[in-house]
Amino acid sequence: MGTILSLIVRGACEEGTAMRMDKECNVFVAGDREWPLHETNTRISDWHSPDDRYAFFERHVWVAFENGWCASITWGSCTYSDNSDHSVITREFVEEPERVEVGVLHGESLRPGDPFGYLTAPEVNALLDVVKLLASDDRRSDDELTALIGGVMEVACDRA
Repeated sequence: MGTILSLIVRGACEEGTAMRMDKECNVFVAGDREWPLHETNTRISDWHSPDDRYAFFERHVWVAFENGWCASITWGSCTYSDNSDHSVITREFVEEPERVEVGVLHGESLRPGDPFGYLTAPEVNALLDVVKLLASDDRRSDDELTALIGGVMEVACDRA
Protein backbone atom coordinates (compact mmCIF):
# COMPACT_ATOMS: atom_id res chain seq x y z
CA MET A 1 0.00 0.00 0.00
CA GLY A 2 1.24 3.53 -0.79
CA THR A 3 1.87 6.38 1.58
CA ILE A 4 -0.87 7.86 3.66
CA LEU A 5 -2.32 10.50 1.35
CA SER A 6 -2.64 13.21 3.98
CA LEU A 7 -3.30 13.77 7.62
CA ILE A 8 -6.24 16.13 7.93
CA VAL A 9 -6.88 17.36 11.42
CA ARG A 10 -9.90 19.60 11.83
CA GLY A 11 -9.94 21.51 15.09
CA ALA A 12 -8.32 18.71 17.06
CA CYS A 13 -6.91 21.15 19.57
CA GLU A 14 -6.83 24.74 20.73
CA GLU A 15 -9.21 26.83 18.69
CA GLY A 16 -8.92 30.54 18.21
CA THR A 17 -5.15 30.97 17.85
CA ALA A 18 -4.43 32.77 14.60
CA MET A 19 -1.20 32.39 12.66
CA ARG A 20 0.44 35.06 10.55
CA MET A 21 3.41 36.12 8.49
CA ASP A 22 5.34 39.08 9.88
CA LYS A 23 7.41 40.21 6.89
CA GLU A 24 8.82 43.19 8.80
CA CYS A 25 10.39 40.93 11.45
CA ASN A 26 10.90 38.08 8.94
CA VAL A 27 9.08 35.51 11.10
CA PHE A 28 6.07 33.20 10.95
CA VAL A 29 3.99 33.47 14.14
CA ALA A 30 2.07 30.41 15.37
CA GLY A 31 0.43 31.05 18.72
CA ASP A 32 3.09 32.35 21.08
CA ARG A 33 6.04 31.11 18.99
CA GLU A 34 7.99 32.76 16.22
CA TRP A 35 9.85 30.89 13.49
CA PRO A 36 12.44 32.56 11.22
CA LEU A 37 11.47 32.70 7.56
CA HIS A 38 13.48 31.51 4.60
CA GLU A 39 13.48 34.83 2.73
CA THR A 40 13.70 33.46 -0.80
CA ASN A 41 10.55 31.33 -0.63
CA THR A 42 8.23 33.70 1.21
CA ARG A 43 5.54 35.21 -0.96
CA ILE A 44 2.18 36.94 -1.06
CA SER A 45 0.10 36.34 -4.19
CA ASP A 46 -3.16 38.12 -5.00
CA TRP A 47 -4.93 37.68 -8.34
CA HIS A 48 -8.33 38.92 -9.57
CA SER A 49 -10.07 37.88 -12.77
CA PRO A 50 -10.58 40.70 -15.29
CA ASP A 51 -14.31 40.78 -14.52
CA ASP A 52 -13.61 40.71 -10.73
CA ARG A 53 -15.84 37.65 -10.23
CA TYR A 54 -13.00 35.46 -9.00
CA ALA A 55 -9.91 35.92 -6.90
CA PHE A 56 -6.99 33.78 -5.83
CA PHE A 57 -5.03 34.76 -2.73
CA GLU A 58 -2.13 32.83 -1.25
CA ARG A 59 0.31 33.38 1.59
CA HIS A 60 3.33 31.08 1.55
CA VAL A 61 6.29 30.88 3.91
CA TRP A 62 9.18 28.47 4.36
CA VAL A 63 10.76 27.71 7.70
CA ALA A 64 14.17 26.14 6.99
CA PHE A 65 16.40 24.28 9.43
CA GLU A 66 20.15 23.62 9.48
CA ASN A 67 19.53 19.88 9.05
CA GLY A 68 18.39 20.42 5.43
CA TRP A 69 14.70 19.97 6.23
CA CYS A 70 12.12 22.70 5.91
CA ALA A 71 8.40 23.31 6.26
CA SER A 72 6.35 24.95 3.55
CA ILE A 73 3.42 26.69 5.24
CA THR A 74 0.59 28.04 3.11
CA TRP A 75 -2.87 29.45 3.47
CA GLY A 76 -5.08 30.82 0.78
CA SER A 77 -7.45 29.94 -2.00
CA CYS A 78 -7.74 26.20 -2.63
CA THR A 79 -5.34 25.21 0.20
CA TYR A 80 -6.05 22.94 3.17
CA SER A 81 -6.63 25.97 5.42
CA ASP A 82 -9.36 28.29 6.63
CA ASN A 83 -9.39 29.70 3.09
CA SER A 84 -9.89 26.37 1.32
CA ASP A 85 -13.07 27.51 -0.42
CA HIS A 86 -11.92 31.07 -1.14
CA SER A 87 -11.96 31.81 -4.84
CA VAL A 88 -15.08 33.88 -5.29
CA ILE A 89 -15.00 37.56 -4.33
CA THR A 90 -17.99 37.18 -2.00
CA ARG A 91 -15.96 34.92 0.35
CA GLU A 92 -13.73 37.05 2.58
CA PHE A 93 -10.06 36.03 2.68
CA VAL A 94 -8.72 35.17 6.15
CA GLU A 95 -5.33 36.87 6.43
CA GLU A 96 -4.55 35.39 9.88
CA PRO A 97 -6.07 31.89 9.79
CA GLU A 98 -6.55 29.44 12.64
CA ARG A 99 -5.74 26.49 10.33
CA VAL A 100 -3.02 26.20 7.67
CA GLU A 101 -1.51 23.62 5.31
CA VAL A 102 2.05 22.41 5.92
CA GLY A 103 4.31 20.43 3.63
CA VAL A 104 7.57 18.93 4.89
CA LEU A 105 10.49 19.03 2.47
CA HIS A 106 13.96 17.54 2.41
CA GLY A 107 15.99 19.04 -0.40
CA GLU A 108 13.60 19.29 -3.33
CA SER A 109 11.40 16.38 -2.20
CA LEU A 110 8.04 16.73 -0.47
CA ARG A 111 8.09 14.31 2.44
CA PRO A 112 6.16 12.35 3.57
CA GLY A 113 4.53 12.76 0.18
CA ASP A 114 1.52 14.96 0.82
CA PRO A 115 0.93 18.03 2.98
CA PHE A 116 -0.67 18.02 6.39
CA GLY A 117 -3.92 19.99 6.25
CA TYR A 118 -6.00 22.18 8.54
CA LEU A 119 -3.33 22.38 11.26
CA THR A 120 -3.82 24.61 14.29
CA ALA A 121 -1.01 26.64 15.88
CA PRO A 122 -0.11 23.95 18.48
CA GLU A 123 -0.02 21.33 15.72
CA VAL A 124 2.19 23.51 13.52
CA ASN A 125 4.58 24.16 16.42
CA ALA A 126 4.75 20.44 17.24
CA LEU A 127 5.39 19.58 13.58
CA LEU A 128 8.17 22.20 13.32
CA ASP A 129 9.74 20.90 16.54
CA VAL A 130 9.93 17.41 14.99
CA VAL A 131 11.27 18.62 11.64
CA LYS A 132 14.07 20.66 13.20
CA LEU A 133 15.27 17.54 15.06
CA LEU A 134 15.26 15.13 12.12
CA ALA A 135 18.67 13.89 11.06
CA SER A 136 19.89 15.38 7.79
CA ASP A 137 20.14 11.85 6.38
CA ASP A 138 16.91 10.48 7.93
CA ARG A 139 15.91 7.37 5.99
CA ARG A 140 12.43 6.73 7.38
CA SER A 141 9.73 5.78 4.92
CA ASP A 142 6.93 8.24 4.16
CA ASP A 143 4.53 6.18 6.30
CA GLU A 144 6.99 6.23 9.22
CA LEU A 145 7.45 10.00 8.94
CA THR A 146 3.69 10.55 8.79
CA ALA A 147 3.21 8.40 11.90
CA LEU A 148 6.00 10.18 13.77
CA ILE A 149 4.80 13.70 12.93
CA GLY A 150 1.12 12.82 13.44
CA GLY A 151 1.86 11.21 16.80
CA VAL A 152 3.77 14.22 18.06
CA MET A 153 1.00 16.59 16.95
CA GLU A 154 -1.57 14.41 18.71
CA VAL A 155 0.40 14.51 21.97
CA ALA A 156 0.80 18.30 21.65
CA CYS A 157 -2.96 18.65 21.23
CA ASP A 158 -3.68 16.47 24.25
CA ARG A 159 -1.56 18.88 26.31
CA ALA A 160 -3.08 22.06 24.85
